[in-house]
Amino acid sequence: GHDPFKVLTFYYQLFMKNRRAGAKFVGHNAWFFDAVMFSHILEETTDLVWEFKPDEIFDTGAMFKAMRGDLAPYPDERSLKEYFLRVKNAYMKGVKWNVEACIAHFDLVNKYNLDTDELHGAKSDSYVAHLLFEEHRVGN
Repeated sequence: GHDPFKVLTFYYQLFMKNRRAGAKFVGHNAWFFDAVMFSHILEETTDLVWEFKPDEIFDTGAMFKAMRGDLAPYPDERSLKEYFLRVKNAYMKGVKWNVEACIAHFDLVNKYNLDTDELHGAKSDSYVAHLLFEEHRVGN
C-alpha cells in the first residue's frame, strides 16, 4: 500500500543511521536471503547501492545450526559472514535450522505466546529474530 521507492529510500536511510551508530543487523538466514534480496531490489529500483559489511549481520539461523553442530569460529575466520557461510555449508544430517525448528527448540510459542500463523511476515519475523538473538545472547 506504500510507494516502493519511498519505502526503499526510507530503509536505506535507516540502515545508514544504524551503520553510522555501529549497530548490527539481526535476521534469520539474513546473510543468504535478506541481505542479497535487499541489495538487489534497492539497486534495481533506485540509484542507491547497499552492501552489508562482513561483520554487520548476526544470522540467527546460522548461529542455531552452529550450536547444534558445535561449530565454533576458526581463529582465521575474519568476519561473521565468513563464519556463517562455513556454518551454512556444513553438512549436518538431520539438523534443521529453519525458523520453525528454532522456534520449537527454544519453545518460543509458549514463552512469548507467538502466533505461528503470522510467521514469514516482516513484523513477525523481525520479532522472532530478536527473540532468537536474545536466546543466543544469554546462552540458552
